[in-house]
Amino acid sequence: MIFYAGEGTAMEKRDGIVVAICDDREVEREIMRGFCDGYFPGKVTYEIREYDSGEAFLAAGEEPDILLSDISMGELSGVDVKDRLLEQGSDTIVVFASYYESAPAGCTGENVMGFFSKPITPEDFAKKMDEVLQEMEARKETVTVETQEGAREIFLRSILYMKGKFRGTEIYLRDGSVIFDGTKKVDQWRQQLEEKGFFFCRRKYLLHVRYIRRIGQELKMDGGVSIRVNSREQEAALHKFADYFRRRP
Repeated sequence: MIFYAGEGTAMEKRDGIVVAICDDREVEREIMRGFCDGYFPGKVTYEIREYDSGEAFLAAGEEPDILLSDISMGELSGVDVKDRLLEQGSDTIVVFASYYESAPAGCTGENVMGFFSKPITPEDFAKKMDEVLQEMEARKETVTVETQEGAREIFLRSILYMKGKFRGTEIYLRDGSVIFDGTKKVDQWRQQLEEKGFFFCRRKYLLHVRYIRRIGQELKMDGGVSIRVNSREQEAALHKFADYFRRRP
């Protein structure tokens, strides 16, 4: 059974994916739908939902797996929509499309996986969706944690960092909760996770590189966590950070 981090109820798995197309021009939505209909069949079951504005998309209260969004759409831009989703803690993967020759400011960040300069070719669309589906598959990866209540399987992506303790390892999750594993030392977790985007420092911290927001004398992470490091660890963190995001789609 798979659990959301910090929750005690089973995750409800959804068959297939939901793709949202957000563009204020109907013809552009039709083109994007055509790309989807040409790419997804045979790879994954899918459902397409269309919105003619950022306001309409947000008002629907949906959290699709993928959002294909125009940038300039009236009062709320595609970047505004992306920012709102992040504020809500959404994991929706966002891909922008626009007649701009290059991505404007704001078209980057957590969960953003690309920018199409219109007109889009079917080949470019397929290449990007290959990367998106690869990322979606990686997000399903889990690890098993032994707790006093029994074994729990948690999403790797839900782990913010781990801290070694005398009798085991404290696992700090993105939702603010903490799990204690009394069966594994942090060095054992290091062996298991270091090749999966985790960085070991201060001889007892194992940090998820994905959530490091600033690297200096302190490593600042999501949630306001700061961990002081020496100059050698700082340099190693920079290399680890660059390598992690270079390998991401």
